[in-house]
Amino acid sequence: MFKVASIKNISFGGNSIVRASIDLEILPHGIILKDCLLKEGQFGWFLSSPSKKLKEPFTTRDGKVKEYLDIAFFPQGIREQLNQICCDAYDPTGNYPSSMGGGQHVNQTATAPAMADSQHALEQKAHDMFSPQEAIKAASGQ
Repeated sequence: MFKVASIKNISFGGNSIVRASIDLEILPHGIILKDCLLKEGQFGWFLSSPSKKLKEPFTTRDGKVKEYLDIAFFPQGIREQLNQICCDAYDPTGNYPSSMGGGQHVNQTATAPAMADSQHALEQKAHDMFSPQEAIKAASGQ
């Protein structure tokens, strides 16, 4: 299960699609996944997982240039639930209680599949996107 632990409206100006930074709590463990971004894209709202900028972009087997590497991966079922929870928590005016450090703690939760299923999905995505050498190089920032 997941819960929005905090939410903060942000804007990078210009044509940025980022609307908020969200920290998610993984229940019942209390693990916090920080810096997810709520975005308003061409095809609607979505939550992106935390990512880091690579020192050097690289090209995947399918020809896509990658400048950022996801730190976490949301399987499809979880992604849909998280999108709904985060969109429901978002306030365009940024009027959130200060009790959560400027964020809002909402009581909406989503049930996650077994951790093994999530880990398998992450490994499969990494396998599909990168050769082992590319994955090692990307993870090390080389």
